[in-house]
Amino acid sequence: MPAQICQQRQEIKVEEQLVCEHCDTTNDVAVHPCATVCDECNDGLYYYCCSCGDHNANEYANYSPSMEKYCSDCFYEYFEYCYRCSDTFDRDDLSWSNDEYYCYNCTPNEREDMGVEDKSVPSSSRVSDTFVYPIRSLVGLEIECIVPDRESMDTPMFWGNVSDGSIGTDGDGMGVEMVSTPANGDFLMDNINLLTMWRDTYEAWINHTCGFHVHFNSIDKSARDVAHIAIVYQKYQKILKAMMPNSRQSSNWCRDSEMNINALRNVDSETDLIDEYYESMGNEPSTDKYNDARYCGINIHSRYYHGTIEFRLHSGTINKEKIVNWISILNCIILKGEEISKFSDENFESWVKLRPNLDIFGQTLKSYMCKRISKFKQLRGE
Repeated sequence: MPAQICQQRQEIKVEEQLVCEHCDTTNDVAVHPCATVCDECNDGLYYYCCSCGDHNANEYANYSPSMEKYCSDCFYEYFEYCYRCSDTFDRDDLSWSNDEYYCYNCTPNEREDMGVEDKSVPSSSRVSDTFVYPIRSLVGLEIECIVPDRESMDTPMFWGNVSDGSIGTDGDGMGVEMVSTPANGDFLMDNINLLTMWRDTYEAWINHTCGFHVHFNSIDKSARDVAHIAIVYQKYQKILKAMMPNSRQSSNWCRDSEMNINALRNVDSETDLIDEYYESMGNEPSTDKYNDARYCGINIHSRYYHGTIEFRLHSGTINKEKIVNWISILNCIILKGEEISKFSDENFESWVKLRPNLDIFGQTLKSYMCKRISKFKQLRGE
């Protein structure tokens, strides 16, 4: 009996004897949360997070500016890397710009860094060599609408779609924003035709919360060109708004353009245009996508994010006639802006003093605009 007890004690001792996972020693071995190791291997290969105390391998350690070790969760709660120099800093010592963190020395100067020199036309753009639809600029379309079920629908060729939380559906259907590949001429018309066929297939519709946004390429335009396009837009702004329903009259998504005409006339550089536009919108210049300066009927912020001029005034539509005519109206404004940018000061002053004349849009568009204005005047009881 004593021999049996002795054997049992020996077996228990063997089972309880700890062996280091790295060096196989049995000296000073302990069970740690991450590994069973001796003190020497633990000190050399593992660490305890300075914040939460978690035990981790050194290869996964994140180092604070003072070289303390943190697990990933705790590290990113207190620290971050500068996007430009990659050094580590306390979050409180970093600034947020262009969707990235920057240290004091690396923070970009927004005005100096803004421009269109680094912008390029999307490689997917459809550049036409036929112009029955006579729009020479590349144009991208964003059409907000509602579909019964976004998950089960196909997307037409040369279009993409994203969900859009700004669209109110009252539980009936799903809001979606259809985004086209930039195109011009007859390829642009093809894009529109493809969308209207898709609309009929999936029974898409719009309501008063939807908008229709048009992007014209501005990479090929100077700051002076864009400034004069804005002058023409402001001259015709009341007329354009008169063509729109009540939902677009005081919408925060397409605020009125209120830039100083004389300041726009004297724009001679990108900095001049940036200063005038962002000051008029009450915002600081930046290339952040969601800078609130984008919510203007003529969105020049888009020039510094997409390389485009965006027009946001139109109410939601998937009607081909309305889409085609609105693009054509905007194209006339752009062409007129480029024209007056070359006027002498005397001719420019004379033009500014003239009442807005619909003749610049041609007879067909003029007739369409007058019908729209008359329709909404009656609806508003004017």
